[in-house]
Amino acid sequence: MTDAKVTAITMKKLISAAAILIAALSIVSCSNSTDDSNIPEGMIRASGEAASYILYIPDDWQVDLQTGVTTAHVSSDDPSNISAAAWELEHTDDTIDTWWEVNLAELENAFTDYTEIYSGDTELGGIPAKEYIYTAKLGGAEY
Repeated sequence: MTDAKVTAITMKKLISAAAILIAALSIVSCSNSTDDSNIPEGMIRASGEAASYILYIPDDWQVDLQTGVTTAHVSSDDPSNISAAAWELEHTDDTIDTWWEVNLAELENAFTDYTEIYSGDTELGGIPAKEYIYTAKLGGAEY
């Protein structure tokens, strides 16, 4: 099976895009087991039952939203935050790159001052993935 097919199949289960991944501060896996016995020390589960992934954050962070999209932040004094979401490809012959092109157009329509900081290959739970880090403004707030 080619890397593109493996990636397309994997991304049907989980695409973590538009996610600002802070590898040192979070652990994301592809399972959504309700077994919280494996929570890493010093972390709490941020993702809700509706999410198709598990997201752990440092235990001193605050969870903002626990749906299919999870957001959390450090504190009211520190705007550092993380968001995680998963999407399924509409067409099984799509790739992450073609999906991102559509997603990017939507981001650029919704936000102002979109600036890409980094994009590249990574792994998520041992599965090939893409990482996209960017800043953008919405209603005067920078994300």
